[in-house]
Amino acid sequence: MSAKIYICTHTDFEPVVTNPIYEVLDSRLLGNDTTKEGLPGSYYSELYNYRYVAEHFELPDYVGFCGYRKYFRFAGNVSEDAIIKYVDNRGCITGELADFGLMSVKEHYEFNHNKEDLELLEYTVHDVAPEFIPDFTKFLFGHSMYTCNMFIIKKEDFLELNRFIFKIMDVFTERLLSSCTSVKDHVEEAFHKGLLRFGSVKHQSRIGGYLGERLVSAYIMAKFPDAYSAGMTITGNRLR
Repeated sequence: MSAKIYICTHTDFEPVVTNPIYEVLDSRLLGNDTTKEGLPGSYYSELYNYRYVAEHFELPDYVGFCGYRKYFRFAGNVSEDAIIKYVDNRGCITGELADFGLMSVKEHYEFNHNKEDLELLEYTVHDVAPEFIPDFTKFLFGHSMYTCNMFIIKKEDFLELNRFIFKIMDVFTERLLSSCTSVKDHVEEAFHKGLLRFGSVKHQSRIGGYLGERLVSAYIMAKFPDAYSAGMTITGNRLR
């Protein structure tokens, strides 16, 4: 049995872990770093890496993802056997469970991003995956979520997660692009209408990544209710 944690990156950085269980996954080297709709890979953030790995890699038995600055709290202090044991016992290892206090997950997204995008995602889930509506609604009106698209699960569970997430996100993205000339224009219009309060156009253009993060968290919370939250540590790694 084998396990691998892929470190997702879009830039040069100095790895803080040397454990061979980790492997750097640079989106700039995956295909042409462009989605099938012709958008930059950054639109989907880590989800771009998910899809590429699922479609092109010979996967290990246990598959995990973290970021070039965001690692599970155990960082490099973990063995392949330990990961396999935890996943076998709990179904999934996750990163940090963020608690939004009095604010719901839905309210948190609407405060930080474009609420109309979330509404379109809700309509898309209703049309594409109606069986997921109860779980997704419960998640949106809850007050916590797993952040940063970090998890470790069995290969077959990863392939199913990837299939399910993109079944929804492909339709969402098609609908989004049918209603605007470009993602950039869509984001600029949202700023102009007062639907966006923070960040830059480039930052807020990662729509598929931000919404995908919510879908992934909702999926994990529904499918793996006993998931082990390993916590998260953030490093100072940035552009060299």
